[in-house]
Amino acid sequence: MIKARTKFDPLTGEWLLFGITHGATMKLHMIVHGSSGALKAHYVVASPRQTGQGTHIESLKWKPQDGNLIMVVSRNGDGEPLFLEAPAAFIWHALNAYEEDGSIVADFVGYDAPTTSRRTTRCSIG
Repeated sequence: MIKARTKFDPLTGEWLLFGITHGATMKLHMIVHGSSGALKAHYVVASPRQTGQGTHIESLKWKPQDGNLIMVVSRNGDGEPLFLEAPAAFIWHALNAYEEDGSIVADFVGYDAPTTSRRTTRCSIG
């Protein structure tokens, strides 16, 4: 499994990890370790966007016409994940996300396309 950067919650002491396994189907993982370091939860969700054919490298091709798909999950693993469409951006790094007035606001550092300079992007969905 390929893991993205981890996050530490200073309020709960939990350590959050997000990762991807690649293969015939791509799966997204959310792993939560409690403040003691013990595994508290491991959720696995099949990616709703599958290439179905080709190599892993081919699946990483820039396809701005597909836009972005943001997955929102409960930290407790309750319910199904929420998938939200967002404008196309080549995301370099996720910075923050929060709720505001019934919308989810997500901040990213990204590109308009993989060959342009980076910019900070904020999208409000909801």
